Amino acid sequence: MRFLILLLTYLNEGYCLFLELEVSVCFQSRHLGVGFGVSVKANSVLQFPLLLLNVGGGFDLHSGVFTSPSEGYYVFHWKVDVSSLFGRTGCIIVIEKNGVNIFPLGQAYGNMIILHLNKHDRTWVKTTSDCIYVSAMFSGFKIK
Repeated sequence: MRFLILLLTYLNEGYCLFLELEVSVCFQSRHLGVGFGVSVKANSVLQFPLLLLNVGGGFDLHSGVFTSPSEGYYVFHWKVDVSSLFGRTGCIIVIEKNGVNIFPLGQAYGNMIILHLNKHDRTWVKTTSDCIYVSAMFSGFKIK
């Protein structure tokens, strides 16, 4: 399948990069917080109940976990908008592969990474501290 993928990065002025890629595995999921946001406990896998795209069927809407349908290199992007309500801005968000934290020190708010996955490897976004987030997204695709 061919997709036009829009990668957004917000700097002072912001910019967009359009890429046309042929992908066999691609997903995009979101969570839009309601009211003051979503409160999560430390070591919780973040949930993304709005599934916008799931080519290859690797993303599980109920668990928030992506399971690789085939071996290869995958690009993942995650972003979490943290609430400053009650002064809680110390939310640490990490990406894990098969239960191992890929960023040992944690990565607040979001990032992008390329990972090699074997078939059935599992990847997810989780928090290592109690926090409140207003919205979140998790997406990925396999590089051909």
